Amino acid sequence: MSYTKQPDPNSKPVKYLTNRIKGMNKSEAQLKAGYKDVNHGTRIEATKTYQKAIGELLLPEEQVAKEHNKIIAQDDDKGAKNRGIDMYYKIKKLYPSDSQTIESGDVSITIKKQ
Repeated sequence: MSYTKQPDPNSKPVKYLTNRIKGMNKSEAQLKAGYKDVNHGTRIEATKTYQKAIGELLLPEEQVAKEHNKIIAQDDDKGAKNRGIDMYYKIKKLYPSDSQTIESGDVSITIKKQ
């Protein structure tokens, strides 16, 4: 039987991660976690405590996919629905290429993204 030490929920890296999960930006999350400086988000995210906490605090991929499907299927918030569809297309790489050609009879139109 092996014992693995759980990350301390009162440690600054775990508080920082919890604040990021709640939706705070990196600066807000650092200040709320007790850091005096807001310029070290990358260093915090590289700590062993933070990395271990990610595995324990984030949802499994299957559960994220189910929640994503719920967002796409709902009709109450069209903005969230459209963002969910946009994220789905980006993940599946289903967006068209940088240019698209439409032909009708003798006319050919090419649309390019800028």
